[in-house]
Amino acid sequence: TGNWTNNATVNCSENRTIVKANATVEVVPVNITVNKTVDLTVVGNNTVVTFTIIVNNTSIVNAADVEIIDELPNGLTHISDDNNVTGRIDVVIKNNKIITWTVGNLANGTAIKFTITARSNAVGNWTNYVNVTCHENNTVVSDNAAVEVVPVILNVTKSANVTVVGNNTLVNFTITVNNTSPVNVTDIVIKDVLPSGLTYVNSNGTYTKSNGIESVNWNIANLANKTQVMLWITARSNAAGNWTNVVNVTCSENKTIVKSNASVEVVPVNVTINKTANVTVVGNNTLVNFTIVVNNTAVVNATGVVIIDYLPAGLTYVNFESDVKDLKPTIVKLAD
Repeated sequence: TGNWTNNATVNCSENRTIVKANATVEVVPVNITVNKTVDLTVVGNNTVVTFTIIVNNTSIVNAADVEIIDELPNGLTHISDDNNVTGRIDVVIKNNKIITWTVGNLANGTAIKFTITARSNAVGNWTNYVNVTCHENNTVVSDNAAVEVVPVILNVTKSANVTVVGNNTLVNFTITVNNTSPVNVTDIVIKDVLPSGLTYVNSNGTYTKSNGIESVNWNIANLANKTQVMLWITARSNAAGNWTNVVNVTCSENKTIVKSNASVEVVPVNVTINKTANVTVVGNNTLVNFTIVVNNTAVVNATGVVIIDYLPAGLTYVNFESDVKDLKPTIVKLAD
């Protein structure tokens, strides 16, 4: 660079006086600046990020043969790119990693913008570099932007309000999905398949039944980091046995299935009954006391217990007593 004067001299045979003339050219530096940014600096896997590149000719002259090369690191895969350059521009993409823009002439005082949309594909710290060159300056101008791809961790717990029940009993399952990651988790899919020993009653999810199999599904578009969501299912036991209810959870950032379960043992409910009379032979118009003992020998409570006693035609109801508090019988006289 500098001011350069080009001198010319002329003489001839008839005139030995030298005639001179000159012209001066100022060669100025061509300064290209580049700035690169990214919209997200910490993300989970399988997440879309957008890089923005600004190339600016701060010189007082045009820059020729401007070329921009951006090479994505291994942890990022190219999805698309764009630019605001007016006129024709050559774009070459190699292996979904290397993007080359051949701009040609960049007028002085002009800035142009390029964007790259990429998807994260591996955990790690990934730095994306861009290099810019032009005909007038062999120095490569560079800038970079870094993205940290962190593991996405979903913790899933499942519990039941009871672990041992009789048949035809309601069981409440609670599912908690907790995002312990430093980033949001998207497109969460939760699926709970009920075992055959339980029948669906209600939930805060979407119920489906296919080929006799009942399931409940939830779809959560976005779960913020360090937050959780609680889900529930109410089912009714329908057969004795040990029944394990499993829930599966996946998300966009982590395709590994996270599981949790809760088990319910449905046991037989055995109720025995014994009835005796205080006398076995009496005369007419004599009081007879019958004693009924109902015994629950099961390991769970029996509910909705109904006891029906039919007095024969030769006996008339007089009174009733029970050791069950506030129990009142219903007396019904059948037609003759």
